[in-house]
Parts: sequence; structure tokens; C-alpha cells
Amino acid sequence: MNAEGLAAYLPLMLQGAGTMLLVSALAIVLGLAGGAVLLGLAQLRQGRGPLAWAVVVYVSFMRGTPLLVPTPRIHGT
Repeated sequence: MNAEGLAAYLPLMLQGAGTMLLVSALAIVLGLAGGAVLLGLAQLRQGRGPLAWAVVVYVSFMRGTPLLVPTPRIHGT
């Protein structure tokens, strides 16, 4: 691809980069909020019920593994 062809697609690539950043920021905010709500509900139940059990299992799994081990499994690669 020559420079003219690249210049023609530059605005589209910049728009795509902006959209990607917006979607990423939204996912981070919603993920943190959702996680905080679930963790808060689990703490209110004081360790009883399936929600509290699921939170304990998830936290134990994530603490016990290096970050690179669960990442491919979560993202399906």
C-alpha cells in the first residue's frame, strides 16, 4: 500500500481508534461497577448462598494464578 492509500484510510482508522477507546472505557466502568455490586451483595450475605460461594471461588482462582494463565481462557483464544 502506498502513502496515498494510507492517507485515504487515516480518518477511518482514527475514528475506529476513538470508538475502541470509548468502548474500552465503558467496559472498564461497567465491569468495575458490576463487580463491586456483586462483591457487596456477597459480603452482605456474610458468606452464605451461591453468590457468596461464586465470589469466593472466583477470587481464590484469580489470586492463585498468574495473570497470563486465565486471560486466554477468559477471552476465548
